[in-house]
Amino acid sequence: MVLTKTQVNSNRTWNPERPIRGSQAGFTLIEILIALAIFSIGMLGILSSVNSVMFHQANARDMSLATLYSTQKIEEIKQIATNEPAGGGFGFDYLLGTWPSASTMTSVDNWTYSDTDTPQTGFTRTWTLSAYPAGGSNPHLADAANRAQVNMVQVSVTTSWTDSRGNTHSVPISVLLHRRQFIQ
Repeated sequence: MVLTKTQVNSNRTWNPERPIRGSQAGFTLIEILIALAIFSIGMLGILSSVNSVMFHQANARDMSLATLYSTQKIEEIKQIATNEPAGGGFGFDYLLGTWPSASTMTSVDNWTYSDTDTPQTGFTRTWTLSAYPAGGSNPHLADAANRAQVNMVQVSVTTSWTDSRGNTHSVPISVLLHRRQFIQ
């Protein structure tokens, strides 16, 4: 069968009943709305993940700072307790006698002192000195003769803070200090 020129041209003209094919095809409005909905849901998931990661990073930073503040106070107290042999003004007796009153510590009982400070905004640090005298007696530390019976002191430091979601966290650290015996 041979086509005439008119038949060939009529096949190339636009026919509204014939579907569009090839590169002329486009997206419908419904397809675009569905794609935007899927994209939005994915972005909300990513944003909530980012928010969660930022919260946990801030929490880890606060945990590290609290650990630093607790160990810093323990090292300060250890330094005061071990200054006896060098002839300094500090030492174990100073730690139990003069230092608690000089540093505004409060007496919890006859052999325990406690104090609180704020090393940085948002953090609260509380430390306690508990004396353990030789022989298990409980002397009153206000008497200098009784302080000589104390061979060990437990230092407990707790640093607390509240996170951005209102949860309270704390880092407790304790150490046991022993009176150093020196041979003269």
